[in-house]
Amino acid sequence: MTRCTVRLGVTAVVCALAATACGSTVTDTDALRDSFDSYGVAPIAIDQQADAMVELGESLFFDKELSGNRDIACASCHHPALASGDGLPLPIGTKGVGLGPDRILALDRNLVPRNSPEIFNRGSELWDTMFWDGRVMETEGGFISPAGDLLPEAPSSPLAVQALFPPTSRDEMRGMPGDRDVHGELNEIAMVDDADLPAIWDEIMQRLLGIPEYVEMFRDAFPEVVPEDLDFGHAAEAIAAYEAEAFAFTESPFDRFLSGEEGVLDAAEQRGAELFIETGCV
Repeated sequence: MTRCTVRLGVTAVVCALAATACGSTVTDTDALRDSFDSYGVAPIAIDQQADAMVELGESLFFDKELSGNRDIACASCHHPALASGDGLPLPIGTKGVGLGPDRILALDRNLVPRNSPEIFNRGSELWDTMFWDGRVMETEGGFISPAGDLLPEAPSSPLAVQALFPPTSRDEMRGMPGDRDVHGELNEIAMVDDADLPAIWDEIMQRLLGIPEYVEMFRDAFPEVVPEDLDFGHAAEAIAAYEAEAFAFTESPFDRFLSGEEGVLDAAEQRGAELFIETGCV
C-alpha cells in the first residue's frame, strides 16, 4: 500500500466517522493538525505542468490512434465525465462499442481482468506505485515494471511509466493478430510479438509521427529532442503531464483544513478526525 493510498484512506474514513461522531466542539484545531502531521498526513501537492506538454498529452489521451484497431483511447476507460473511470466493474477494451456503463463487449473479446481505477492526484509524488497489482513501482534506483531494462529513457515518474503499458495490452488497446482497424486496414501493431515491447511502442510512435500536427506538438513539448530521437516514452511523459494537471484535486475540505484554513470542517467532522486518531485507525 502506498503512502498516498493511506492518505486517501484517511480522508474517506474521516468522512465516514464524521457522519456518526458526536457533535462536541473541537477547540484545539492546531493540535489536531499536529497529530495528523506526526503521522505524515499532509495536503496533496501537484506540480504545475508545462502548457505544451499538457496540450500534447490531452490530445494523446483522447486519441484512438494509440490503439491497434483505432477504436479506443485512454479516455475510454478514464473519462472525465465518469469520475476518471468507466463506471464498469471490469473494462471493455478494443472492439467494444459505446462509453461507460452503456459500453458493449464484442463477441470475440474478453473483459479486461482488472477494474479501471480513478486517476485523481496521480501526479503527486506520493504515488510511487501504479496499477492494482503494483507492477509499476518507483525505487531509488529507477523503476520496476514489466519492461525490465527495456523501458524508454524519457518517462520520469511512475505515472508516465504506467502510461506505456495499456497500449501494449491486447484486450485493452492493441488487439489481436488479424484484426482490421476501423478503416479496414490490417492492424500492424497487433502483429508484433507480445514480448517485444520496444517494437510495439515503435509501431505506435510511427503512427503518431506520420501525423503532421503531432510532429509539431512533439516539437513544442520536447524542443530539445530531435525528431529521430522521439519515442513512445515521450508520448507517455506527455500523457502523464495531462493526467497530473487535469485530474488534480487538491482543494478538498480536509486538504484545506490541513493547510491551516479555519471553518472548513464542522464540529462533528473534527470530532470524527479525533476519533480516527484516538482509536488507532490512523
